Amino acid sequence: MRAPKSGRIERRDDLSPLWLRITASGDRSFAVRARIKGNAQPVRITYPQRAHISNLATAREWAVRTDAQCRAGIDPRAEKLAQEVAQAAKHEQSERHDFERIAESFLATNGVHKKNARSWKPRTLAEYERAIRSRLIPRWKGRTIHSITRDEIADFLDEVAEVAPVTANRVLAV
Repeated sequence: MRAPKSGRIERRDDLSPLWLRITASGDRSFAVRARIKGNAQPVRITYPQRAHISNLATAREWAVRTDAQCRAGIDPRAEKLAQEVAQAAKHEQSERHDFERIAESFLATNGVHKKNARSWKPRTLAEYERAIRSRLIPRWKGRTIHSITRDEIADFLDEVAEVAPVTANRVLAV
C-alpha cells in the first residue's frame, strides 16, 4: 500500500487481530486494538519493530498473544513498563557500584567520614589520588566493586611488590 497524501490509513489483517497503520510520512507500523478485561476503553498496542513483510508472521503471533492477554485482563503495557523499570534499576545499580565512581567518591570525601573528623593532609591526598588514578582505576575500569575478588587484589599487589614493595603496601592501605 502507498502512503496517503494526508492523515493515515489503517487496515485490519484477515488472519489475526493485527492492524497495519500507514501515515502520510510513510511510516508503517503494526498494532493491536483490544479491550482489556474490566476496562471500558479499548487500547492500541504497537508492535515494537517497524512493519515489513519479513516480520509479518511474528507480528501475527505477537498480535494473537497480546489479544489473549488483554482478554484475560492482563495489560501488556504494564508488563513492558515493569520490564523497563527493572532494567533501569539494574543499570542504575551497576552504575552505583562501578569501581571508578566509588574510587572518585572516596577521593572526594578527603578523608572526612565522620562528623568531626579531620581531612587528609595535602601530601596524603596527593598520594591517594596517584595510587587510585594511576594504578587502581586503570586496572579495574568498567567493573563493579563486587566483582573484584580478594585473589585479584592479592595478584595485583604481588605484581606491584615485585617492582616496588613499599608502594604495594601503600596501595594496599588505599
